[in-house]
Amino acid sequence: MILVARVSSEDADFTVRSAQADFDDDCWVVKAFRLLVELIRREEYPRCYESTLNIRLLASMTQPTSLPVWIEVARSLLDEYGFDAGKVFSELGIVESEIHSGEDDRYSVEAIAKLWRKVAELTGNPSIGIEAAESYFQPAHWQALGLSLLCSSSLFEAFQRLVRYSAILSDVAILSVNESDERVEVVVSLLEAPEFVGDEAFDFGLAASMKLFRMVYPQILGLQLVELTRQPVNEQAYIDAFGCDVVFAAERVCFSISSEVAHKQLPMSNEALAAYQDRLSEDYKQRFGNNSFAAKVKDEMLRQLPGGEPTPKGIAESLCVSVRNLQRKLKSEGTSFSIQLSEIRQQFAKEYLAQQHRSCTEVAYMLGFSDSSNFNRAFRRWFDQTPTQYRESLAEK
Repeated sequence: MILVARVSSEDADFTVRSAQADFDDDCWVVKAFRLLVELIRREEYPRCYESTLNIRLLASMTQPTSLPVWIEVARSLLDEYGFDAGKVFSELGIVESEIHSGEDDRYSVEAIAKLWRKVAELTGNPSIGIEAAESYFQPAHWQALGLSLLCSSSLFEAFQRLVRYSAILSDVAILSVNESDERVEVVVSLLEAPEFVGDEAFDFGLAASMKLFRMVYPQILGLQLVELTRQPVNEQAYIDAFGCDVVFAAERVCFSISSEVAHKQLPMSNEALAAYQDRLSEDYKQRFGNNSFAAKVKDEMLRQLPGGEPTPKGIAESLCVSVRNLQRKLKSEGTSFSIQLSEIRQQFAKEYLAQQHRSCTEVAYMLGFSDSSNFNRAFRRWFDQTPTQYRESLAEK
């Protein structure tokens, strides 16, 4: 499928050509292509400019994407279990000829979720993602990031590196590292609903991380606890994979490890090689970072929230756009500034409240509220209960 645009300084028109079908005017492909045309014009390209784009790459402009390892491993699983991978891909609209592992390839998170859901259905194994990581994942699947993690001086440094470059793996989540006196937590906060990401696909990514960390650490990894938002299935498979207790149907996704283990110096560390791989990761981020403008807004909001309620002006300045362009771009993605702010606050309100060492007042300030009473009113409006009542309900589980 090929899209062709011809842009002039006076006007912008385009044609959408496909060997298989025409696109409706309101199709996301057409909308994304219009956005491309607008970008070309704004950058003052030559009077007549023709751009031919692979449709798969264009998809990454408007929806979260991941590295191809998810697609490749799913195909290997289908082959292993004796299913016709080509037929499955065709049913799901995945073009088999495009499945390769070049450094510039990325695939829709939504398509990956559908594929892994289908694999779990066909194999009758809802924990297939956990088991597949052990059999198929290798650090090189994560490109420079996988290699730099292997060279980290400690697990804590590896966690920080993973947080910094997680968008390379997939731009559908934000990772954070929290440390107390006795343990380190790595929290995964999804920017889309869990069903959009897919439990099976997420399982594979998390289990792949654990396999890599076990490669890095010379002894038993010794995770303390893993929390998952998914409903319980094949619980023993998760306990065996992670080597610790696993909490299902949790309010957040998180794994924790002792601070002593996290900061222990690793024998395989190589600072120079890690720095070299980091430069490659930085280059990749610059070229293929999250192209969803709404996701960039949410990411910036998350950074600014502890300093008070983010404003359109403040976010626009951080993203180097005007307030008008900020609002227009969000509207083009079917959302608005107030919706984004409400969503990010709702998402992290429950996550922060689940951390019992934080007071409700502290959570209120972390979410950019001027005082706890405003936070209480907002929380009741969102969830029909107060923050205190929500915490009490967690204690009863």
